[in-house]
Amino acid sequence: MIRHSHPGTGYHYSNPGYQVVGMVLEHVTSGLDLSVLLEQRLVIPHGLASMSLAPDDDSSPELRGLEVTATGSTDNTDDLFTFGNGGNGGLLTNADDLARFFRLLLAGEIFETIDVATMIEPSAPSMDAGVPYGLGLATYELACATFYGHSGGVNGTVSIAIADRTGDSVVVAAFNTRRETDARLLALAETLLCG
Repeated sequence: MIRHSHPGTGYHYSNPGYQVVGMVLEHVTSGLDLSVLLEQRLVIPHGLASMSLAPDDDSSPELRGLEVTATGSTDNTDDLFTFGNGGNGGLLTNADDLARFFRLLLAGEIFETIDVATMIEPSAPSMDAGVPYGLGLATYELACATFYGHSGGVNGTVSIAIADRTGDSVVVAAFNTRRETDARLLALAETLLCG
């Protein structure tokens, strides 16, 4: 086991942490499947029709994920070994619904009992290349303003979704190829948002 810091003194991003949160949600809702919770609590009430969890079978999303190397590319879209279909990498949606989700989230319209300020304010210094995280949202200090959101990569794709505090300015970007020489998505997001 790797220890990045003593409890309460630092923060390090953890995909398994999101998987555990999904499992806890299923437990405290008397065993409701995470996909059912997503539909009941987000999709239907907020009109996010494209949003779902990846199915447990071999069904594939439309955006294929390719790992690119010097010798070619490999389609890793359906390789769920690392992340599975749970709370840490199984969400499928389109850019419009993801942007709408961030607008609603930052406006305080998604969660009744969680204060948005708690989600964006770091409780401990980040150990992750200086990107501060609160409860699930990172803070990005761009040239024109402060933005909140999330970036990541899974199964041959990389993406970022960030919005300002009002949800008025939002950018969602995704590439379906991953290689070490790719331009950083945060720089692209900053160009799109700040000019």
